[in-house]
Amino acid sequence: AVNPDEAESVGDGLNSDCVRGELCYADADFDGYRSTSVTVSSSDNDCLDAGEAEAAVPVDCDDAVSSVYSGAIEVAGDGIDQDCDGNDLCYVDADRDGFRSTTTVVGSTKDCTGRGEAASSVSLDCNDSVDSIYPGAGEVDADGLDSNCDRIEVCLFDADDDGYVDGAGVTVESSDPDCSDPFEALATAPAGDCDDLDAAYNPGASESDCADPTDYNCDGSVDFDDVDGDGFTACNDCDDSAFAVNAAATELPGDGVDQDCDGEELCYTDGDDDGYRLEPEVLLSSANITCDGEFEVPADPDGLMDCDDEDPAVSPVATEIVGDEFDQDCDNTELCLVDGDSDSYPADGVATVVSVDDLLCDAAGEATAAALTEGADCADDDPSRYPGAVEEDCDDPVDYNCDGSFGTVDADQDGFGACYDCDDASSSVNENAEEVCNHIDDDCDGIIDEDAADASTWYADMDGDGYSDREVTLVACDQPEGYIAAATRDDCDDADASIFPRADEVPQDGVDQDCDGEDAAFADTGTGSDNETGSGSGDADGKPCGCASSGGPGAAGAVLIGALALMMRRRTLGIEAR
Repeated sequence: AVNPDEAESVGDGLNSDCVRGELCYADADFDGYRSTSVTVSSSDNDCLDAGEAEAAVPVDCDDAVSSVYSGAIEVAGDGIDQDCDGNDLCYVDADRDGFRSTTTVVGSTKDCTGRGEAASSVSLDCNDSVDSIYPGAGEVDADGLDSNCDRIEVCLFDADDDGYVDGAGVTVESSDPDCSDPFEALATAPAGDCDDLDAAYNPGASESDCADPTDYNCDGSVDFDDVDGDGFTACNDCDDSAFAVNAAATELPGDGVDQDCDGEELCYTDGDDDGYRLEPEVLLSSANITCDGEFEVPADPDGLMDCDDEDPAVSPVATEIVGDEFDQDCDNTELCLVDGDSDSYPADGVATVVSVDDLLCDAAGEATAAALTEGADCADDDPSRYPGAVEEDCDDPVDYNCDGSFGTVDADQDGFGACYDCDDASSSVNENAEEVCNHIDDDCDGIIDEDAADASTWYADMDGDGYSDREVTLVACDQPEGYIAAATRDDCDDADASIFPRADEVPQDGVDQDCDGEDAAFADTGTGSDNETGSGSGDADGKPCGCASSGGPGAAGAVLIGALALMMRRRTLGIEAR
């Protein structure tokens, strides 16, 4: 591969054409990454000298700038693709107001000019989630927002720091936007402070000393003054500017005013909390003067009443459901489906008629929505035609039952004409069809799911203990009450839930609880007690058991114990075998 006639390959470390030196790729910026096509001749064969690069070296996307190469650290928002990945890192402009986030970045192929992107040269946004806040935006005094990002907010001045301002509009600059520092207030702060240099004076101040001739609450009256002329002095009146408001006044329900000065309002009860009350009215006392809490409403502004205060779906503004024989919108009428021929089947669910006298939709010309479950009337001007009508005359070319076929026509092509088929719209329903469990009268005998081919066998479990009587069965599609699907071990008493195979046996009670054919002679406690091994001082009756080491009655007792143990072992083995 090395001879004077061989073509030279760039950067392969071979002097293929025998001309002195190797042809190498250029690394013009000396960053260790090569040009895509520019080459230089080397004085040797290795392409490792400065400005040279082998073919295996990664390609540089800008061989004129040493800080740009594959794997370089990307600088955000400078418009340069330092790492040669085809993208630039841009700062985020989340609220798209033209000003960037301080640190958040996103990859971009648009030189940081796309929506939501910003270059590093763009000014910082002090709130990148609100598009009305950015450097140079219009500032609104005392709104709690530093709109122009100058870190200064103009707040209303509250000279006595009592939470009330005098309404003169005096302002003070704040180093933060919340206007909650001492002597600062928002534009929403209550006005009416009659002495903004003394915190004892404001509209919310209390006047409890009738001998003090000072107007602390700024209502224009003091001590024994009775500005509204209702017979109650200012310090004894919760509102000395309203004649109808005082401790002796009659409370008016639901008007949002505390007439009797007890700190509460009478609200109308809204039992279903749908915003409307019943008539006659039911009142409740509430500390919520506006009566907009749970289960309470103020006086009805629109004069509409609820006809059912226990159902939130029923109210004067509810949507009326057609043909359900229920008055949802409380107008004492019901919308019924039109039944033009009074055969109890409506033509469709569009035309309606208003029932004024009752809500039953059972008068002539009316029908309920439930009537549509069998289908719409195909001829609402002929009472002999409706879904389910009988077609007996095969020569009568009229579709009486609205299934789309008539007479001998076989619409479902199952071999049975319409007048012989109980459903000529389904080919699986006819006299020769096999009855299956599908809640349909497949064989047209008038009985649904009778003797269905796929019906299941159910076993009696009358006492519900999970064990069946395999001799008592039913074949049915759906599980009958008192039956189970599994054929378990026989229950010897299917009328008593405490008796079944492997139940806990109660000894000597005359009952075979575990269905093994016998009653237990004594309890097997496994503790070595008197009634099991005879090793104690007495038997189950408290009498001496006569157990001795050898001879006499003790020996006879041991023989009896052994016999009993053998009988119990045989009984246990018999149970396991069964």
